[in-house]
Amino acid sequence: MFPRSAAALAACVLAAACSSSSQRAIEPARPVAAVAAQSPVAPHAHLAPLTPLTPRPAASATAVQLAPPRFEAQGHQPRWSLRLQGQDEIVFEAEDGLRFRTQTLFTPDTSPGAAALGIEVQGHPALLSAERRLCRDARSAQPHPWQVSVTYRGKVYLGCGGRPATLLEGAAWQADALDGAPSLSPRLSSLQFEPDGRVSGRTPCNRFSARFDTRDGGLSLSAPASTRMACQEPARQAEEAALLAFLPQVARFDFEPGGDLLLRAADGRRLRLSRAAR
Repeated sequence: MFPRSAAALAACVLAAACSSSSQRAIEPARPVAAVAAQSPVAPHAHLAPLTPLTPRPAASATAVQLAPPRFEAQGHQPRWSLRLQGQDEIVFEAEDGLRFRTQTLFTPDTSPGAAALGIEVQGHPALLSAERRLCRDARSAQPHPWQVSVTYRGKVYLGCGGRPATLLEGAAWQADALDGAPSLSPRLSSLQFEPDGRVSGRTPCNRFSARFDTRDGGLSLSAPASTRMACQEPARQAEEAALLAFLPQVARFDFEPGGDLLLRAADGRRLRLSRAAR
């Protein structure tokens, strides 16, 4: 029925939507309806024993490096994880004992910014659904680009998915206000996050670069390397120094309802940024 496997089709939908920089309003997760009656019934999913949910040991220098999953999601109460690996393999593991690995899928619905995959697990239908909607992890509060649910035998597993870094990448962010610092000059300071883990930007008198990381439920930035042009105005010099000193103290990020980005330090201070006009 489909020109390619359903999982591969869904991966394309996820990849296309993740490249979008627009943010939708945060809304409570809604239970996913059962698989539509008109959807074709898939053959039995291939089940395989899976190891319990345990932290993965660090890979040794000589270990074979596996390709990272194309998409990941996770939730809590109970803790669960979902991975889309390769072109068409989905792996699901939950602490309450539900575990499956499958490559046989059908797709009841796919649309821009959404994807739904139907499967059969132990003779019962299950539905994996993802929607492009800002989702905060229940444990770390880290924002993710996808709201994800897995429905199986009347139980709904809710969680978040996708790379948090994609919410930051794209157009430059303009620095508007920094707690405890002098007023920032309009449109003179900005940051841009790149897919390779670099962040670059400018301050009133110089340009800078650093590295960023969104693992472990937060956001960290390295000490920035900056050019050394002297500011002519002492106020601009103080503004620049405050910004560059703040960046290595960033511990997490969040978004305001209007879409502005908040970089938060461990001491509670915040740097507010808005999308720079293109």
